[in-house]
Amino acid sequence: AYAPHMLNLIIACILAAVLGFAAHRASICTVRAVAEFTHSGTGYMFASIVKSALWVFAITVPVFLLLPQTATGLAGWQLTLTAMFGGLLFGIGAGVNGACAYATMARMVDGEIGMLLTVFGFVLGVLIFVALLGTGTIVR
Repeated sequence: AYAPHMLNLIIACILAAVLGFAAHRASICTVRAVAEFTHSGTGYMFASIVKSALWVFAITVPVFLLLPQTATGLAGWQLTLTAMFGGLLFGIGAGVNGACAYATMARMVDGEIGMLLTVFGFVLGVLIFVALLGTGTIVR
């Protein structure tokens, strides 16, 4: 009964390792991409982000086609003012931090312990979100 779950865990760990490697090597950080574009006028990092998205698409679509049960329960968030405000707040935080979520983790692994504060801030933000969601303040 546990074999399929173990296989899923192994596949998830392999894909997480690939994502971590790609994030560290390819610099798929929108904060860095915007900084590159504004300072040098080139779009190499934006191209890396597009390539990464295409790889995700190339991997997930066949998985969903071969194993349709993996796509059940997938749902997105509605585009609301709350969602846009959250995205804006996240973007401002990433700009102040100088790194997106992936780059924060990569820099923390490289020894920048100060990035740990960002992780704590992210956890705090999630906890506040869950608390507001429970009070009905946030519209789903």
